[in-house]
Amino acid sequence: MSPTQASEIHLIGGEAGGIGKSSLCKTSAEMHIQRGISFSLWECDRTKPDVHQSYGKAPSGCNLAILSESPDMQDASNELFNAALTTRVIANLPANSLIPLKGWIANNNIIQLCQEFGVTIYIWLVSDIKSG
Repeated sequence: MSPTQASEIHLIGGEAGGIGKSSLCKTSAEMHIQRGISFSLWECDRTKPDVHQSYGKAPSGCNLAILSESPDMQDASNELFNAALTTRVIANLPANSLIPLKGWIANNNIIQLCQEFGVTIYIWLVSDIKSG
C-alpha cells in the first residue's frame, strides 16, 4: 500500500477494565485472518496484555506500543501510525487511555499526518453501560 492509498487505524478502547476491549480486538483480528485481509495487530495495554498473549507468537504476530502521559514517552506509539502507511492497523488500548491517546494525537500531529497520508482513524469505545 503506498502512502497515497487510504488506510485505517482501529483503536479499540474504553474507560474500564474487563468490559470486552481485548475480546473485540481479538475478534477483529480473527475476522481479518479468516478473510485473508492484511493487517497489523498492536497491543498497547501494558498491565493486562491479553491480545499480545494470544497473538504474540502467532505467524501474524502482535506488536507492542506504549500510550503514556509522560512527556518522555509521547512518541512511543509512532510506529503504530507508521504501520498504517502500509496496512490496516488494529490496536488494543488499555483502560482509561483517553488522556494519553489525546496527548499522542496532539503532540505528534497525528490528525495532520492522517490527512497528508490518507489514513483514517476509527476509535471503538467499548462500554458496559446497562440500560434500564
